[in-house]
Amino acid sequence: MPKAFRASSPATRKPDNSPLVTIALFCGSGLLVSLVAMMAGVQGAWN
Repeated sequence: MPKAFRASSPATRKPDNSPLVTIALFCGSGLLVSLVAMMAGVQGAWN
């Protein structure tokens, strides 16, 4: 039985969307802080 050759990329390859992940985490943490501040009743620009 012939064995099939599988060409796969190495698992240690760094993904190209690293800046996108950083921006998404930064925006998500900002939204979370804003939500907690609104729920806690902190006075800000939204009053």
